[in-house]
Amino acid sequence: MESSKYHKQYNKDHKEEMNANQRRYYWKDRNGYKNRWLIRAYGITLEDYERMVKERDGRCDICGNERKLCVDHDHVTGRVRGLLCAKCNQTLGLINDEVRVAENIVLYLDRGTQ
Repeated sequence: MESSKYHKQYNKDHKEEMNANQRRYYWKDRNGYKNRWLIRAYGITLEDYERMVKERDGRCDICGNERKLCVDHDHVTGRVRGLLCAKCNQTLGLINDEVRVAENIVLYLDRGTQ
């Protein structure tokens, strides 16, 4: 059997076992896991993330609500822009980070309140 087919089949056959191992690994070293993920995904450490949260008093850069914050980054450059709640981060994703669309949303909302 071809190597990649073997690995796909093995992963399929051992999915629950592999998930259980991953959960044990995560819970054993949560901060290390989060730190490695932040470095790999955004080039920042867990310490950087926690400092950013503290600088914002745990509030979203857009709506100001106090929620769990996501790292927002420019998908072209990879540069971290700030921290957003999931709702605001998803909104930016839905409009593909297009400023023109965001401006049109504001104009639309303003027009509806007059």
